[in-house]
Amino acid sequence: TTTKPTMVFSPGAWHTPHCFDVVRDTLYARGWFTEAVSYPSVAAEPPTKGLADEGTAIVIVVHSYGGLVGANAVEGLGYKQRAKEGQSGGVIMFVYLAAFVTPLGKSIKDMLGGQFLPKM
Repeated sequence: TTTKPTMVFSPGAWHTPHCFDVVRDTLYARGWFTEAVSYPSVAAEPPTKGLADEGTAIVIVVHSYGGLVGANAVEGLGYKQRAKEGQSGGVIMFVYLAAFVTPLGKSIKDMLGGQFLPKM
């Protein structure tokens, strides 16, 4: 049988992981395992490293600010990269859901021309 990957959800800056509860419950009812990230500013540990070390295939789903932190958090956890190093598990897909797509090393402020938008 084929094992489904675990989906890891990363919320926006002003959201908690609970914003994904309805989606996560729906996926769980269909046989999917999920995690939702709390950012370190609220004393949480990211689940991706542990999942990869367990040999789990991971799909990352990021929203808003989660695009920036998520892209940086998965560095070195790519499935193909880990396989070349003799390790199983890792990130097989990265999904941007109304999220910031920024090159590594760039900030959201950089992407906005050096100035935040008024409501930021």
